[in-house]
Amino acid sequence: MSTLFKKIGETEVYLDDEGVFWGATMATVGEGGIHQEEGWGKFTNSQKWHYIKADGRSLCGKYLAWGILPVEQGNDHPSDNCKECVRRHDKETGYVG
Repeated sequence: MSTLFKKIGETEVYLDDEGVFWGATMATVGEGGIHQEEGWGKFTNSQKWHYIKADGRSLCGKYLAWGILPVEQGNDHPSDNCKECVRRHDKETGYVG
C-alpha cells in the first residue's frame, strides 16, 4: 500500500510500505534497479530548485539526492531556479538566451 507523501506542482509523490518514494517523472526502472531521472528538483533545505543529474547530484555541486527525488522537465529559466545550475545546464545544452 502506498500513501501520499507530498505534492510538488502536479506531481504526486508516494511512499510505499518499503520506504521507497514513487511519483511521476522521478525514476525509471531498468537493469540494475531504480534510477534517478534528470530534471529540476526542490530539496527541502533549499529555497531554490536545482537541476539534478542521473547520479543524484545537483549541477551546482551543493546538493546530493539520497534516494529518488521528484523532478520536473523543462521550466529551465524561472527566477526560483539556482543560478549556477541554470548556467551549467545552459552550457551543457547549448542554450543561448
